[in-house]
Amino acid sequence: FPSHDKMVVADDEDRCPEVAGPASNGGCPRLEDMNFNVKNVTFVTGSSKLTRQATVELNTLVDILNKYPKLAINIDGHTDNTGAAAKNLTLSQNRANEVKKYLAGKGVEESRLTATGYGQDKPLADNKTAAGRAQNRRVEFSVRN
Repeated sequence: FPSHDKMVVADDEDRCPEVAGPASNGGCPRLEDMNFNVKNVTFVTGSSKLTRQATVELNTLVDILNKYPKLAINIDGHTDNTGAAAKNLTLSQNRANEVKKYLAGKGVEESRLTATGYGQDKPLADNKTAAGRAQNRRVEFSVRN
């Protein structure tokens, strides 16, 4: 099974055959290995409005997606447990949608982007502390194979 980038991913399954990347990431380098800092993708408190810091970081992601046109990504929105669960689910979906809309507005094909809100159901940290809640209010990005 030939591979042009000397990796373990066959070219017909490799979303980035011109550069090495792990099979778990579709054969592409991981986003965080390409100077994309997901922690900078933030929102105005209680809303889906992107901060200026977020748009600057998302422009880096646009550059990556333009460089690797076969790369498709999942955009997953999450919240802490403050407020009603149903409201948090809607907020997380709206945040994921806002990121997708921003990327599409910069020319990334929408078919390459999947936005899903998970609300408060997948916390990274304990919601009992302010620091934990801050970690849980996030958007995550992963390669869609």
